[in-house]
Amino acid sequence: MLEDAENIARMHVESWREAYAGIVPQSHLDAMNVEERAQQRRDGNLSSAEKVSKAPTFLAVDGADVAGFAICGPSRNDEIPFKGELYAIYLLRKYQGAGVGKELLRLCRENLRQRGFLTMYAWVLRKNPTLEWYLKNGAVLLPYTKTLVFSGVELEEVAVGWNDLV
Repeated sequence: MLEDAENIARMHVESWREAYAGIVPQSHLDAMNVEERAQQRRDGNLSSAEKVSKAPTFLAVDGADVAGFAICGPSRNDEIPFKGELYAIYLLRKYQGAGVGKELLRLCRENLRQRGFLTMYAWVLRKNPTLEWYLKNGAVLLPYTKTLVFSGVELEEVAVGWNDLV
């Protein structure tokens, strides 16, 4: 997977720029750096959270291109009564609506279930138009929120959860 680090990083930055344009400040999106993200992946430093750094990454590929990825593992939040967490799921816009995201979600659900987790949650920016996608794919809105700051702008994240991964 380390050999895919640059392709994954490129897809990650591009998908953020597509998904969060008009939501996250443009200065933040412009500052995202593919090489920096690739180096973080190669170093195993995907996140400050140890659980994310050791979690499996599921890839959707189209030839040599990375179309999307998903990462899941144990919950990083003891306050939320869901044991598994979808840490990230990103997909380039041109692959959306073709079932690729559903397949990545299925792989995460299956992986967590095989590891003994029967529930899963994810954090989603409230203004993210894909919030509806999560709800259409079996998630329910949970009563947990948090605030993230991007380039000085506060944005609310909401938790969505799947009550049964079976």
